[in-house]
Amino acid sequence: MSKKFNLKILAIFLAAAMLMGLSACIGSSAAKDENYYQGAATTTAAYSRAEETGGYYDGSKESGEGYSGNDPGNLISPYSDILAERKVIFSGNITVEVEDFSEAYGKIKSFLVGIGYVQSVDITKDKIEIDGEEVYISRGIIVIRVARDQFEAAMSNIGETGFVLDQKVYSNDVTDQFFDIEARLKLLRIEEDRLLSYLEDIKDPDTIFKYEARLTQIRTEIESLTGTLNKLSDLIALSTITINMRELEPDSIEKPAEGFFARLGAGFVKSVKAVVKFLGSFVIFLAKAIPVILVAAVFAAAVLGAVLGIRKCVKKRRAVKKDEDK
Repeated sequence: MSKKFNLKILAIFLAAAMLMGLSACIGSSAAKDENYYQGAATTTAAYSRAEETGGYYDGSKESGEGYSGNDPGNLISPYSDILAERKVIFSGNITVEVEDFSEAYGKIKSFLVGIGYVQSVDITKDKIEIDGEEVYISRGIIVIRVARDQFEAAMSNIGETGFVLDQKVYSNDVTDQFFDIEARLKLLRIEEDRLLSYLEDIKDPDTIFKYEARLTQIRTEIESLTGTLNKLSDLIALSTITINMRELEPDSIEKPAEGFFARLGAGFVKSVKAVVKFLGSFVIFLAKAIPVILVAAVFAAAVLGAVLGIRKCVKKRRAVKKDEDK
């Protein structure tokens, strides 16, 4: 009886120990889940507050009182690390009509000071006639390069020089290409160093020739990839903007008020110009008509000669006939 009683007590004790262990595991798991969801909720709330206040979020300072949307010195953008690593090329095209081409071009050059430069300019002047006078208006294509962080400001400043007819902005993310080239360059330089170290101990001419041939190939690839990487870096750092600018045609030419004698002299000059223009046109007409007049004169002389010859023959026949009748 005592033996059976001891077995029952041992079984109850083991069952109680198992239940206590299971309860502890469940409690620990629940606590972890609760902490996880609390942390996620806290982080989400912090991101939301950062977006609402225009501030930034620093996860290491999010403890309920370490966050402040108005203290940029202690804040870090949640996307700053990601955006800093992205390699994006920005470019834009803008077509604008301006009243004064030279003035608008001067404004563009002024705001470029310190943030960029003019890469190329192609200006053409077209001649038109307004109020009887010839006037020149300008149009051109201006290509500028500006710092990446000044791209939007530059587009805005260009638009303020006149009336924007068309505006396009392009972005090209070359992050993968950029880091792929960097990785390839790193591997090639490692291989170059390794081959150079091998060449110091190799005495066989054939092996030396093979290693040097491979070195030449590696250095050519390094030079090519370095050039591509530098070009990408330049395009990333400096955005390109192409400006199609054209000057508006004036409706009329503004002239200062003139006095009586000035208007009298202008009228006389205008009349003289009209006479000279008429005489010039007449002389040009005669010059063009001379060949026609000569051909017509020759033809008329031939016809006149034929008519006179026929009349002369008729007269002779009549005279002969009269003599015969007598």
